Amino acid sequence: MVLSISSTAVASESIASLSEVSEAYGIPMDILKSLDKETIKSYRTNVANEKHFSSNESYIKVTIDENNEMHMEESSLSEYLMESQLMKSDTGVSINSSTNTNRGWINIFTSVFERTATTGRATASFTWLTPPSPRMRAVVGIGHRNGVVISNTTSGYYYHTSPDKTYKYTFNASDIGESGGGTTANYRLTTSNYLSEARDFTFIQVNFMKEGNSEGATANYAHQKIQISWTPTFAISRDGMFSLSGGISFLTYYKQTLGGYASISWE
Repeated sequence: MVLSISSTAVASESIASLSEVSEAYGIPMDILKSLDKETIKSYRTNVANEKHFSSNESYIKVTIDENNEMHMEESSLSEYLMESQLMKSDTGVSINSSTNTNRGWINIFTSVFERTATTGRATASFTWLTPPSPRMRAVVGIGHRNGVVISNTTSGYYYHTSPDKTYKYTFNASDIGESGGGTTANYRLTTSNYLSEARDFTFIQVNFMKEGNSEGATANYAHQKIQISWTPTFAISRDGMFSLSGGISFLTYYKQTLGGYASISWE
């Protein structure tokens, strides 16, 4: 008797390593490892099966002047490292653990990928290298030079960790704003008891339709701040005493900065 065994070959799914994901998306390794298994698996699958065209990394210096005005300007890794080293030599404390609210640093990492013959993907990672201040709301976004956003494909999350708290907020439909040329997510920064040791990170991605022979994606970050304005109205009474009307008003505004520009030339 001849026993015939039929077997069906199953193609194994390509999957990237964690270091490849970190390099392609700009997600720090310690944060990447702490994400849930399904998120990590989706990243590893996407990076392995989509063609990575280019990435751009920016270091943004945040300062607050004597008038309580916030300024954001693009700087460099070398300046960040130099300032961090000076801070540590002067105080014995790394700039990353500083509670100084008059300055800060953000790393913005932008990437573009080809998904199919007609579509692409843009991603942006925002890593606070120093704790953000104030902790109200922030907005992240990706703008496209040529491509058109595919509706309902924006996803992302905000991640915060400190010695006493781990918090992950996944963006929902009410946080996201999509238009043909870009996508945004508006979210609230959380707080914890050990903010000087906190890590704050945000990731956003979106799919787009190819238009023309090239595409460029630019990441954008905006930080909410409140400016206190006191504009009272004075009047004088018959007995010569001042009376006061009006009072303190709070003006909410967002200070924004552009991150790295990553581009594609389609084959």
